[in-house]
Amino acid sequence: MLDGIDISSWQGNIDLSKMPLDFVMVKATEGLNYVNPYCEPKVQQARSLGLKWGFYHFANGTDAVAEADWFVKNCNGYFGEGIPVLDFEADAVAQGADWARTFLSRVYERTGIRAMIYMSHNVTMKYDWTEVAKDHGLWIAKYPPVTHPGFDYEPDFEGAIGAWENIAIWQYASDGRIPGYDGNLDLNHAYMTLDAWDKYAGKVRESKHAVLENDEYRVTIEEK
Repeated sequence: MLDGIDISSWQGNIDLSKMPLDFVMVKATEGLNYVNPYCEPKVQQARSLGLKWGFYHFANGTDAVAEADWFVKNCNGYFGEGIPVLDFEADAVAQGADWARTFLSRVYERTGIRAMIYMSHNVTMKYDWTEVAKDHGLWIAKYPPVTHPGFDYEPDFEGAIGAWENIAIWQYASDGRIPGYDGNLDLNHAYMTLDAWDKYAGKVRESKHAVLENDEYRVTIEEK
């Protein structure tokens, strides 16, 4: 299990080096015209510290393809290294699962990487997520009744999660407290190894190839 935080411009130029983190998820874009000015500095700091990291798009629920294109355009150098995420909450939820599927499919079409999706626990039960759950990991938000937990708090997740069989990341607090930061933070447990993180990020891709052989020769044909 890995421990981490997620941040946006609300945390400003937060110093990641002072906190006991395995990973950080950074807000990158929102809607059709917003780019978080702190995203690039925090991604670069995460890289320099050797942290695992991800980057997310906060959906406004406008045109799904256009929002996906905005995300890809402004995060072009991040795909294949950090985990991309669709933050599906607030006004976007009313657009339903088809909107999210369209966004995620467009990101895959443009990058070849399957983004993760973030949502609150109740939204997993609100729609039929079968088509999304086939290819996209779940980062879920659900807060147990505890005040100011730290990373040492390891609750058992309870409740159904719709079409998913398991959770990739659990955001279990919005008022978490950890050393190195004087204030509340969103705290997360990621139920994966470092290698699994790289697979979600698209660093490790399955090779598609065919093998032709006879008694004397073997030829491997790989997809470019």
